[in-house]
Amino acid sequence: MEILNYDEQPAGGSIAALFDIYIPAMDITLHRWKAIRDKKNGGFFFGPPSGYKEEQGKKSYPPYVTIGEKRRSDFMKALHDLLRPLLASCPK
Repeated sequence: MEILNYDEQPAGGSIAALFDIYIPAMDITLHRWKAIRDKKNGGFFFGPPSGYKEEQGKKSYPPYVTIGEKRRSDFMKALHDLLRPLLASCPK
């Protein structure tokens, strides 16, 4: 695993840092994870993204997971194969 886009946050808040996690073997990036200060026990714990970011007053939801191009194609094919039988009876 690799940490990308590490962004330390101001002292005093509950979030110590924001970062992305890249998993090369899977070619997957998990975006905007948080290192959260554990004020009760000291240290840190980690959490996935939540909420939204605002750009010029507009709400937008960033992608939380990015799959590399080759893996994305394989993933979508596998997902299609798994869901095909389940979706067969679904109204169109």
